[in-house]
Amino acid sequence: MRLALKAREVQVPDLTDRTAAEANTIANRLGLSVKVDDTHRIDPKIAAGRVVSQDPPVGSTTRRQRSLKVWLSAGQRVTTVPALTGEQERSAQMRLSQDGLTLASVSEIRSADAPTGVVLAQEPPARATATEVSLLVNRGEQGATYVMPDL
Repeated sequence: MRLALKAREVQVPDLTDRTAAEANTIANRLGLSVKVDDTHRIDPKIAAGRVVSQDPPVGSTTRRQRSLKVWLSAGQRVTTVPALTGEQERSAQMRLSQDGLTLASVSEIRSADAPTGVVLAQEPPARATATEVSLLVNRGEQGATYVMPDL
């Protein structure tokens, strides 16, 4: 009796990074079926339309004829870049964070022609779609240095 039950059990395969069709083919070979959940999950590493998560988990044991539930990736979150030029550096960083964008880098210049701590340029420009943004910030002119001759 115990042997008959063991013969009906299979190890759950890893379906991660497979298309729904590929996952279905792999599962069918083991006597399992695949049910794709309607909700997609954002994932920076797995392309849109590929399996990002599954239940039961990889390596667990389940009976044949069961369904494996999978969630597909929506891909990397791509957001419209806000206009940050003219904003204070801190408020620009907070806005990027709130919009789900990553601050890639901050470059600096020193100029008396613009207010200190203000974003002078950004890459990519406003209204572009991206996942990360680089900023150019004015740090203000350095104080003047004077050299006194020996008297």
